[in-house]
Amino acid sequence: MIERHFREEHQVKFYANQLNKSPKTLSNLFAIYIKEILCKSFMKGSSLKPKRLFYYTDKSAKEVGYMLGFSDPAHFSHFFTRKTGQSPKNFKRCEKDISIGKKLQVAGQ
Repeated sequence: MIERHFREEHQVKFYANQLNKSPKTLSNLFAIYIKEILCKSFMKGSSLKPKRLFYYTDKSAKEVGYMLGFSDPAHFSHFFTRKTGQSPKNFKRCEKDISIGKKLQVAGQ
């Protein structure tokens, strides 16, 4: 539809009417779609960037989510859990336990 009409139609309202959606609904869907694309580019399948932020900083999941462009902490938490198989809270707790274990192991040698 965009390919057929992009030269003449530049308003969200036109496309929303064509899809029987409200302009706000269409804008929200577009925002979610764009956010998903941006998040995929940040995470590249391995969730490396948020994992690094959790590991090397004391930032909360909310702060990390905002840094990565999420305006809703719950959306970031859901996205992170879906990509990694664990919640940000559990990831941070596991990493902290592993780090403490390594320090205890080094100290015990």
